[in-house]
Amino acid sequence: MKGKYLAGTVLGCFFLSLSLFASDERPICSYFEALTLFQQEKFEEGLKKYYKYLLFSDPILSVESRKADLQEAKAYFDAQHRRSPQDPRIRLCLSLYDRIILDWPPACKRLGELLARFQRSAMLYFFKGEYLLAQAKNDEAHTAFQKLQTANGKKLLAFAEFLQKQHGVTADKSERKAVLLRKGLRHLDLFETEDAVRVLRLVMKEFPEEPRAPHELMDLLIRENRLREAEEVLAAWRKRDPDGKQLYFPEARLRFKQERYSEVLKILAPVLSADPGNAYVQFMVAESAFMNGEYGKALELLPALQEADQENIGLLFRRTAALEMTDNAPGAVTLLQEKLEKNPYNIPFNIELGGIYERMGDLQKARSAYLTAINGDPTWGALAQKRFNAMQELKTKGQNNSDTILATMFLGGKATDTEQMEAKEKLPPPSIARILEEQKEILDILSQS
Repeated sequence: MKGKYLAGTVLGCFFLSLSLFASDERPICSYFEALTLFQQEKFEEGLKKYYKYLLFSDPILSVESRKADLQEAKAYFDAQHRRSPQDPRIRLCLSLYDRIILDWPPACKRLGELLARFQRSAMLYFFKGEYLLAQAKNDEAHTAFQKLQTANGKKLLAFAEFLQKQHGVTADKSERKAVLLRKGLRHLDLFETEDAVRVLRLVMKEFPEEPRAPHELMDLLIRENRLREAEEVLAAWRKRDPDGKQLYFPEARLRFKQERYSEVLKILAPVLSADPGNAYVQFMVAESAFMNGEYGKALELLPALQEADQENIGLLFRRTAALEMTDNAPGAVTLLQEKLEKNPYNIPFNIELGGIYERMGDLQKARSAYLTAINGDPTWGALAQKRFNAMQELKTKGQNNSDTILATMFLGGKATDTEQMEAKEKLPPPSIARILEEQKEILDILSQS
């Protein structure tokens, strides 16, 4: 009798019947109703609504959001459990709480203890099947749901069949593929990485012709820096599609992450040719060309990219660096001067301009740019002072005529045109390592401000 009593009580409490299954109520309404009930301290009713919401909707809430929503309810159930540790309703509420936040060991343990006491409860077998289904233990879930064949479980059996179809267990192949993909993408949205990996791998196994699963899986693994696994996914796809053209974007991203820039250019060249206005492809090609030392090729794309995103200082610096590396430092100076005409006291631009002048050997102009920055914001002033001091050390150098002339120029003295030309000819060629290091110092400060 106890089992029947509990089954009836819980069935009444959680409204899991065909009338609920057929309800026109939108799941999101259940969510807000649950929150309202929590505010009214009607925690058991709120938990029912919250659980109902999860069953009838995609899991659009992260675990952390669920914990926050249920924080007061959890405290209430814990207090009730301390007062009445054997109360089956409270134990069931705690089990459901653990299930909602996907803490499966305690959820299943509490439910198992209740089933041991109330072995004829159709409702508890429904919960068991639903827990297993949510963990993708489909065969075990089906076995648990078969316990609902009894007279008092048939209404729940219809609902269980609905849930199995919703999870793609009993659907036809096209429906199952759609369900699994939706589930995998939802895990991605919620940053549930391992669940996303598991589901997307399952799609690859069951539907090897579907490119979206390996595409999304590679993107995820690359973001997680799990490059070996991403390579394995690509290799698996290549077995059925040797050209692998449907995965050219994730493959390009993988090669870029591996610093195999020549391969990125090879992959994306035909894509850019077919879609020259694709800004993402333009950026990938420009950046790969730059990192591969093909600065002229990068400059074919960088101007348009930088003009389209004029607030992006990183793109501006890429463009000035490429100009320097193609013996067009004056072009880099012109770019920065155009920016400074609009805002003469833009300190990052003054520091970068000073660096370009310094690398050009025009130390008087470098000195002026650095002094402008030194007199500005203290944070930037420290960097400008560091550059200024390093350049000032030229005063004490007497290693060759070039250094002496440059030191004279730095101090504001005059040198003949011939002397200046001789000095600049003895300057080392521009170093991309130095340029990027000095630009990084500026960008690091910008990222912290």
